[in-house]
Amino acid sequence: MLKMLAGHRWIGVLLMCAAFAGAQEVTLTARVALTHGGKPAESHEAKNVVVWLTPEGSVVKPVSFHQMQQPRLVQRNKSFEPHLLVVPVGSVVAFPNHDPFFHNVFSLSQAQSFDLGSYPQGQTRKVTFNKEGKIHVECAIHPEMRMVIEVAK
Repeated sequence: MLKMLAGHRWIGVLLMCAAFAGAQEVTLTARVALTHGGKPAESHEAKNVVVWLTPEGSVVKPVSFHQMQQPRLVQRNKSFEPHLLVVPVGSVVAFPNHDPFFHNVFSLSQAQSFDLGSYPQGQTRKVTFNKEGKIHVECAIHPEMRMVIEVAK
């Protein structure tokens, strides 16, 4: 099954393959054609689409969180890195501030809202995402800072 997740303004390609405990090694060859409004997408738009692959007829068993590196959403140069982050339900995402000024990271998304409050360079705040859905993340101090976290099963 192929599931494509894309933000309303983000078009592109990011191929994410999850490793599963006890899974066999498989080679997969695929071609993905992106369109926007029925027309081929521009190459510069190819940075924020997620292609999630699940073996047909199988039960997906997520990787143990002890085996995964903690996802990070870095604040640098008044922007979020990356601009799109895909994590499994139950993930704890770190939000380190690498800018020499305060940020106030928050989300009012229906899937999950949070407000990390204002914090300076060198500090990290964390959020646990327990519900599947799209989370729009912003900075209350710098309105140009926006990104999306896709929480998937």
